[in-house]
Amino acid sequence: IAGSYDKASEFYKKHLEIEPDNKDVKIALGLSYHNLNRTEEALGLMDEILSKEPDYAFALFYKGDILAQTGKVEEAETNWKHVMEKYPNTEIAKMAEERIHEFTHVDGGSSN
Repeated sequence: IAGSYDKASEFYKKHLEIEPDNKDVKIALGLSYHNLNRTEEALGLMDEILSKEPDYAFALFYKGDILAQTGKVEEAETNWKHVMEKYPNTEIAKMAEERIHEFTHVDGGSSN
């Protein structure tokens, strides 16, 4: 199902019928939705997870990714910073820091 987001989303929806509280499957479904240009639904799934578990690192991280890809870099940065604060010295915190650097330094904003 790699690269076939419509098939993947169907698979994830079926999985959620069996295991409706599986956060990681909801994240995967959300990422599939985003890749199908169903970004609002993707963000809705991330928010659903975060409403129950506000510090869930993977939902915060991927919500940040989706937001950044849609031009909402400041909101994305807030999510990534939350990951870094809650989970310092972890791999996901390092990834969040890399994302912040990537998305906030892309355009070479300073005019030396």
